[in-house]
Amino acid sequence: MTQRLIFLIYLLSVFILGVSCQQFQIPRAISVFSSKLYQSFLIPTNNSSTSNQQAPQNLVYSPFSIHTVLSMTMIGARNETFNEIALALGFPQDTSFLSLNQPENVTQFEQSIKDYSHEWSSLITTTNDSILSVANGIYIEKSYPLSYDYLQLIRDDFHSNVKSADFSGNAEAERVDINSFVSDRTNQLIKELIPVGAITSDTKLVLVNAIYFLGEWQSPFSKDMTTNASFKQLSITNEILQQQVPYMIKRDVFEMFGDNDEYNWLTLPYSNTNYQMTFIVSKFNLPFSAATDKNFDQFIANSLSSSTPVFTTTQTNMRLVRIPKFKLEFESELSNILKDENGDFKMITSFEREAANFSAMIQPDHPMKPLMQLWIDKIFHKAYIRVDELGTEAAAATASIIVGRTTSIVDELDQRDFVIDRPFAFVLKRDDVVLFVGKVNKLY
Repeated sequence: MTQRLIFLIYLLSVFILGVSCQQFQIPRAISVFSSKLYQSFLIPTNNSSTSNQQAPQNLVYSPFSIHTVLSMTMIGARNETFNEIALALGFPQDTSFLSLNQPENVTQFEQSIKDYSHEWSSLITTTNDSILSVANGIYIEKSYPLSYDYLQLIRDDFHSNVKSADFSGNAEAERVDINSFVSDRTNQLIKELIPVGAITSDTKLVLVNAIYFLGEWQSPFSKDMTTNASFKQLSITNEILQQQVPYMIKRDVFEMFGDNDEYNWLTLPYSNTNYQMTFIVSKFNLPFSAATDKNFDQFIANSLSSSTPVFTTTQTNMRLVRIPKFKLEFESELSNILKDENGDFKMITSFEREAANFSAMIQPDHPMKPLMQLWIDKIFHKAYIRVDELGTEAAAATASIIVGRTTSIVDELDQRDFVIDRPFAFVLKRDDVVLFVGKVNKLY
């Protein structure tokens, strides 16, 4: 029995669009998806039993990156597998391609897939600018009967370069080549995305999306004002630890500030004001503990999925702004999160050999198509972000492996201060599109 392996790789950095996506509301779906990911990454860890307890970890991920990977996978799926992925991606049940996914609506359904793909084309077309670069590619085993219709959507709408690959004869060289592509397109921030042995002679397809972002603050911090101060963080036993870390500081400035009874947030625009980062932290008079930190995580998750904007701001004369410098890296294998039948995504059939349906990836008239079965094996994600006085640098990568077989300091604070002295969250967006989300639990 011959194993079929499709390797999907996606790489993204802080970026994208100011395009209106009315029919499918892709930005809204990405926001819902980012909330599910935040809960899956952080909230179970915070609720873990004592025997499995660990100190809270830092988090950074790109919901846009993972959403892109799964969207490119979804357009090659059909029937229940398609529906599972679409719902996991945050699309409501009444979305056109979900309501049309019935045997009697084949023509309309196929058109809705094309419409969805075309909307992605509009998003990607607007991404390349002076601070963001985007490069997509598709590597195809030279002997694999890939559907031309599927290839056309990936090539034309997802703007992917097409390359014939010799996975069957030289898998390791192809792996090195793809990793070089990823590294080059992310300013060497994401290296060795595909580990040794992950691409074999059975690999049939690799999809790559590489994105790199480097943005300067519209109003940079002065390095001369950077100073060390205390940052609170939780230990493995939930004790409060104090760590001296470098803080970026501004005084007597107008910034976009908002708050509610428990939390403060501050939005800083980049030189290209389509892009902005929002920092969210508990108010300084709120006690800091494992319990309040758990409530904070739930607030962030709920805010990300809210149908109305939560982090609204007004221009405010701030007496003090103090934000720590930070650099984060994060990686995760996502298959267990996505296929958990008790979780938020429930992409169950996508990972099952007998149940998955990715038939739209195979040439419809190929004589062996009835015997070809594809399913997702693993999905890897890596992300990086650095925030300092001048701005932000970020990148991310996601790899989805599909396998198959042919069967046979402390100032006295007041309300005009925005001071981060404890774990905080951040959201990096372009207009209404969530690009990066993260939480800083500890600093060094």
